[in-house]
Amino acid sequence: MAGRFELGKDEIIVHKTSAHPAVGAAFACVLLGEVITQAILQVVFTKYGIPASAVAVIAIFFGMLALPVSLAALSSRFVLTNRRIMNRPAVGEGHLFERAITEVNGIEVRQDFLGVLLNYGDLVVEFSSGVEWRARNIRRPHLVVERFKAVKRDAEQAEIRRQVRQTRASGSDETAYF
Repeated sequence: MAGRFELGKDEIIVHKTSAHPAVGAAFACVLLGEVITQAILQVVFTKYGIPASAVAVIAIFFGMLALPVSLAALSSRFVLTNRRIMNRPAVGEGHLFERAITEVNGIEVRQDFLGVLLNYGDLVVEFSSGVEWRARNIRRPHLVVERFKAVKRDAEQAEIRRQVRQTRASGSDETAYF
């Protein structure tokens, strides 16, 4: 389903976020830049006798380059559940990226000066396989990291409890130390 995440049995959403509104402002700047560029090209082309249709073609070309990038940044969705992390750039259907919490070694926040001021940044997720994945322009990234750490801790404790129950059920006299 477009824009929705399918949750498994006993899975709950811990944190859901999308791109920061500042990214929307950047999109508005792209559109404003497009208008200014078209006006400048119109003046220059008129001075040299080049038809107005050429201005429109060039402006549309540059707009077509900037628009998909802006839309992709605006519409990505990041979801943290008690079992997985997921990200979907919602342009069209988008490619759903998901991994189990147990596969994640850690999440790091990377922010520039503006990101610190406006409280947004990139989340760099490192997996046990050594692969890194980046979710860009996420609102309140430090809150996401705090919630991830709590979910990861709960998942590890649940795994320990499961192993202890399994050890006790097997009838072994050995004490499990974790």
